[in-house]
Amino acid sequence: YVVVGKNGKVRKTLDIPLPGMTMLHDMSITEKYVVIYDQPVTVNLDEALTGKSFPMKWNPDYGNRVGFLPREGSTSDITWVDAPMGYCFHPMNAYDCENGDVIIDLCIYDSMFNQDRQGPFGDGLARLDRWTISVTNRSLNAVNIDPRSNEFPRHSGSFTGKPYRYGYCASPNPIDLTAGWPTIKYDLETGGNQTFDHGPGRAAGEPVFVRKKNRVEEDAGWLMTYVHDLAKGKAEFVVMDAEDLDRGYVASVTIPQRIPFGFHGNWIKD
Repeated sequence: YVVVGKNGKVRKTLDIPLPGMTMLHDMSITEKYVVIYDQPVTVNLDEALTGKSFPMKWNPDYGNRVGFLPREGSTSDITWVDAPMGYCFHPMNAYDCENGDVIIDLCIYDSMFNQDRQGPFGDGLARLDRWTISVTNRSLNAVNIDPRSNEFPRHSGSFTGKPYRYGYCASPNPIDLTAGWPTIKYDLETGGNQTFDHGPGRAAGEPVFVRKKNRVEEDAGWLMTYVHDLAKGKAEFVVMDAEDLDRGYVASVTIPQRIPFGFHGNWIKD
């Protein structure tokens, strides 16, 4: 766990002890905690030596748990809570509740690198779930938000680690690429959602949120993503209005080369 100060220099590092070499892909943060995902995909040296697949393998005997480290705490302060069996590459967001619970919204797979160790979609697709966790009681309640395939979840960056209302995902369909991968906007307060269909054979990646100038409302922003057009063999950089997806593309720029599925990142002003 590494903390970088406002001056751009590292002010704290903390080695977190784990029982094995877990594939720890991402993390979450709240006002109180750093959230650590210790999951049942671990480095497998036999697989690594073959050079034919990812060097990780599904390991259900390892267990699945979530650690809550106070942001200025030490390793002895971590509270571990058992989680349902599964694997998460990308959480959407997490935040503290007034009663002390922690909410985590995340894209969760039932298994990963189990039968298929060539890529992330061979054993199944992720769904969007909400975990309500009592750190005090070390208990977890999981509720499904959407059973459809969901990946690359994002939210408005100014709401990271805070209560929020809107989230945005890609909906992969690796079985039938001609069907396209839509973008989904979630209203986590009402339970509603809206799907933006990019068209047949057009697969959208991670939707990155950029706030509109001089606006403070949570969804007052632009959604930017790459869309790969299967028929044309080309990619586009597209911009949508997060407040009004029915507007269609606000802007679209053809990219002169293919952008790999799953390519994702952040927007930083120059």
